[in-house]
Amino acid sequence: AIKELHISGQSNRFIREAKVLQKLSHPGLVKCVDFIEMQDATDATLYFLVLEYLPGMPAAGLHQRIRKSANGLDPTEVLPLFTRYLDCLEYLHGEGVIHRDIKPGNLYAPVGHPEQAKIFDLGIGLDFEDMGTKSNYTVPGSVDFMAPDYAMHGSQRGSPQTDVYATGVCLYQALTKCLPFPRLPDQEAEAWRAYCERAHRPLVVKFDNPVFQRFPELVPLIRRALAHKAQERFKSAQEMAGAIGEILGGGERRRKEGVDGKPGT
Repeated sequence: AIKELHISGQSNRFIREAKVLQKLSHPGLVKCVDFIEMQDATDATLYFLVLEYLPGMPAAGLHQRIRKSANGLDPTEVLPLFTRYLDCLEYLHGEGVIHRDIKPGNLYAPVGHPEQAKIFDLGIGLDFEDMGTKSNYTVPGSVDFMAPDYAMHGSQRGSPQTDVYATGVCLYQALTKCLPFPRLPDQEAEAWRAYCERAHRPLVVKFDNPVFQRFPELVPLIRRALAHKAQERFKSAQEMAGAIGEILGGGERRRKEGVDGKPGT
């Protein structure tokens, strides 16, 4: 799959994505095959990022799958997908990279194959080594998925906990087809203003969707991932993945008890 830069003035961001991808390797991260920089007949510079081909895209992207679902996706498929995403995030964080734009549109979710799920688009990912440099971007991510931390002075560069928060928003949406909070305006300036206002007055997540009655163990998981204060969230992507693993393990135990004729819990 070839990604071409079309937006003037974004070459630094595009080049950075290529450099970050080229130095990283994880089964849950889209592979960078090559990066090409060349001049056209007018001496204008062209940039191409060659990535591994993901079968089924764009329909196999989590965004499209959520959009086409009736009321969200089945938790028994969603949870293994997110275990894979979190495993990849743990790797990125260990390598000193914050993704900063985790959202369904950047998550590959092939039907029936959660073990093949991948994260892509590191266009605004930030290497810890660049923490001392000035950011060129007013909005460091997609506002509906951004942790309130970004509205705080000096916090726009993000942390593992901001990626955990964004993952929690994605998980809620994948399960319900809804965002956990009201959608922000489409215009960037208005969205950023509304986001900053919301970041300073914590909202309560509603768990009235039927999926949370069927799977009540998901409530504390998502509530912790979406905690307003970073220190109250999971300490790492790995810790959140472990919590999902416990839920999956509990489900497996209940299925076995049912097969054995014993009452489930």
